[in-house]
Amino acid sequence: NYTASRYVNMNLFKYVNIQYDKVASDSLDVNIYLTPTQHQNFEANVEASTSTRSFLGTSVSLSYINNNLYRKAQKLTVKLSAGTELQSFNSKAQLNIINTNLEIRQDIPRLLGFKKDRKDKTETAPKTYIKAQANFQKWLQYYTLYSIQLSYGYDWMKNKRIHHTFEPLSINRITILNKTDEFQE
Repeated sequence: NYTASRYVNMNLFKYVNIQYDKVASDSLDVNIYLTPTQHQNFEANVEASTSTRSFLGTSVSLSYINNNLYRKAQKLTVKLSAGTELQSFNSKAQLNIINTNLEIRQDIPRLLGFKKDRKDKTETAPKTYIKAQANFQKWLQYYTLYSIQLSYGYDWMKNKRIHHTFEPLSINRITILNKTDEFQE
């Protein structure tokens, strides 16, 4: 079960089938049949939302995912998204926020820099991730915001109920330009 779960959670195989053949009274032959999945795919998402801050928000995102980068089960995700928010001012809905975002993330299926513990076996492989994100927001009434974030971290599950994320390195640079008089007030 541990082996089958690890294969399934790698996202490299669509189906994992394990067959046991009794060879003698005290031994088995084990055959593992793996059906590969597509290693590369594209995703598109459309979203509509509301919040206390906005009357209506919309977003469109496109993603490219490679589940077997360098043929080492490393996952690469490149996601581009854009959206807008309408806000209500004086009983009128106005376009107020325009947002675009680019995110590149690589997941490596092991904890880099840590010694492997043979006793600690889980169904999901621990991951090291590296993430770069660039964001552009134009608040039409107030300012334009640019931000760049670089992150390095670890992600692992102890069991089905306990999930850990540890991010020892996160650098974020935010620049605010084109401030309006209304924002300065």
